[in-house]
Order: sequence, then structure tokens, then C-alpha cells
Amino acid sequence: MFLTHLARFGGASAAARAVRMSTKSAYRLRDRSPAFAEAWAAAQDEGVMRSFDQAMDRAMNGHLVPVYREGHIIGVRRRYDNRLLYAACYAQPPRE
Repeated sequence: MFLTHLARFGGASAAARAVRMSTKSAYRLRDRSPAFAEAWAAAQDEGVMRSFDQAMDRAMNGHLVPVYREGHIIGVRRRYDNRLLYAACYAQPPRE
């Protein structure tokens, strides 16, 4: 379960929290088992790549923000974040 969440989130702390395990215990397990360490690296790369892909998608396509008038949603507006695009363009995704 931990490795599944690591592949989903890309970070050990979030993955450990998701399976109710301490981060320290996860790192100890990784240090004791070479097979687990190898699976950890693969899962972490997948998680980081997934995060990178989401950032690029959001940077290129923007995200929808509701537009309110008098307390009611009357439509949506697409917002772009140039800083996110800049950061995503210069980030180094893991190599396969």
C-alpha cells in the first residue's frame, strides 16, 4: 500500500500518512531491504512524473474558476498561471 501511495503522491511523508505509518519507519524499511528500496525509487519516480505532468497540464491549459454575481455562480473563467508554466518548463522530470 505504501508504494502505491508513493507512486500517487511522489513524496514519502504523504504516502506514509496515507497508510498510517511513520515516515521514519518507511525510511528504515527502505534502508533494510534492497528490493523495497528499488521499488521505492520506481514508485517515487512515477509520483514525481505524475506531479510534473499535472503541473504542465495546468500551466498549459489553465484551470476553471467560478465567477460569482450576487452570491450565485453565473459562469466560469479559465485562469492561467505563467509562473507555474515557467517552473514546469525549467523543472527536470526524472529520466526513464
